[in-house]
Amino acid sequence: MAIIGSGIGGLCTGALLAHAGYNVVILEKMPVAGGRYTSVKYKGFTVPTASWMLLYGKDDPVYKTLEDVGAGEIEMRGAGTPLARYRINGKIYDWPEKGALKYLLSMASDNEDEVNRVMTALVQAMSELPSGSVTFKDWLEQYTGNETIHNIFQAQIATWCGMNSHELPAGEFIRALLSFKGKSEFLIPKNGLKDIIDAFEKAIRENNGQIMDLTTVKKIVVEDGVARGIIAERNGRVEVEAAVVISNAGPKKTIGLAGEENFSKTYLEEVAQKIRPGVGMDYLFTTDKPLLDFPGTLYTTDTRRKVSWSVPTIMWPEHASTGKHLLHGFAVPKSTLDYDPKEEHDIFMQDLTEVFPNFEESGGQLLLRRNFAGEWPCTRAWQGYDVNQKTPVKNLYNVGDGVKPEGWIVGSGAAESGRIVAKMIMELN
Repeated sequence: MAIIGSGIGGLCTGALLAHAGYNVVILEKMPVAGGRYTSVKYKGFTVPTASWMLLYGKDDPVYKTLEDVGAGEIEMRGAGTPLARYRINGKIYDWPEKGALKYLLSMASDNEDEVNRVMTALVQAMSELPSGSVTFKDWLEQYTGNETIHNIFQAQIATWCGMNSHELPAGEFIRALLSFKGKSEFLIPKNGLKDIIDAFEKAIRENNGQIMDLTTVKKIVVEDGVARGIIAERNGRVEVEAAVVISNAGPKKTIGLAGEENFSKTYLEEVAQKIRPGVGMDYLFTTDKPLLDFPGTLYTTDTRRKVSWSVPTIMWPEHASTGKHLLHGFAVPKSTLDYDPKEEHDIFMQDLTEVFPNFEESGGQLLLRRNFAGEWPCTRAWQGYDVNQKTPVKNLYNVGDGVKPEGWIVGSGAAESGRIVAKMIMELN
């Protein structure tokens, strides 16, 4: 089994297959494994490369895979109560353990009929999904034009998906909402997601698998419509024969490596139409004192961009230098298809000073600013626009955040795609 890329999708697939006794080789172009699902040390701080938590806690596909391969215990913590807070019209409200959504809508509207109308529509949508051709914003407009209510959902969608409510299919938002039902709260490992990546690497190697870093894949070898192996470079030419090739490089890159001539016109058109990256502005600031007093997420629904804020050092002080704290902020531009990064930066900084007027007097400084887009996106496909894990080329599969199963979001969706592909392969072989 040859796997291109050691993102969380590739590692989950590789760990499961190696544990089941298959010969696994993972080829990774970077010097470290994990891709956008790990953490690194930067100027004395623990910094996520993109993802930074197990969204579904012990119910997360990542956690389940760790259990399945016998990876052992990893020290993790959740936020506890409150899990989140929302800033609505300048006031802060806790996310209650029960009846949270109706409560927040009530804080956004003093019209009881409006709140009940929206809640009734949401409940009905959970049993009969809205059309995938309608965006969530347009779907919600049928029941309310209340901008504050719209902003509550926009804050969730931006954080979950790296896109906007006017871009996300209504049915897919409902699936994502349902995916959290009954799940445990998010978890963050003590040393960041690197703890998880290290555990998967160990599981693969202990089962005689290989992970080759600094290896650039040049070609997927396809003969008579069947994937046969990989040609790569690592201090010279590397050839890997394989009964199955699994790509964690994204559907578009996979097509380029295997050659368009090996795919059906229908599949090429589907990938061209569907695969567009989720984007976002991700900021890490250092402060002398924490600017939040709880370890969960603050969603600001009343700022120019609907930003999610957190202070991971409340949960794990080890993530910062002594006497320092981290403030993490994430937002999505007004359009993920066409935007000015400088303009969005200026807007983000305005939102920062509005939400945290004591930022400068708290010793606040920018540590790292990132624009997730292009080859390093939030996700390789907008939520609800993913393609199937199986390709038209026999024995060639995709895993990762361009082939997320319905309802599963970001890194958790990438991991679930890896579990699906591993199961397919084990059932066939």
